[in-house]
Amino acid sequence: MAESAYSSSARKTISRHVKKHRHEGMPQDQAVAAAMSEARRKGEKTPAKRSGSKSKGARKAKKGGRKAASRASKKAGRKGGKSRGGSKAQHAKAGRKGGKAAHR
Repeated sequence: MAESAYSSSARKTISRHVKKHRHEGMPQDQAVAAAMSEARRKGEKTPAKRSGSKSKGARKAKKGGRKAASRASKKAGRKGGKSRGGSKAQHAKAGRKGGKAAHR
């Protein structure tokens, strides 16, 4: 007979915790994940954590995510008509702050 990936005590722990989480109103899949995590933390014999693949919806949502928002905010900043380079006075001030000539 093949050896189980779970110890008997791990099965009991997971079962008990899933029941508790379900009673608290947690969805089944989330309850199982939380119970497995608790069993691992306790040091029970459980299989390694799976690295789940993202759903198609999650991948689509990410496509327009942070980069698109960043581009939109940059465009909005340029619409103000101000140049991004700074004024001549600011450049002159920056030149005086540090450099080899200032240390003589």
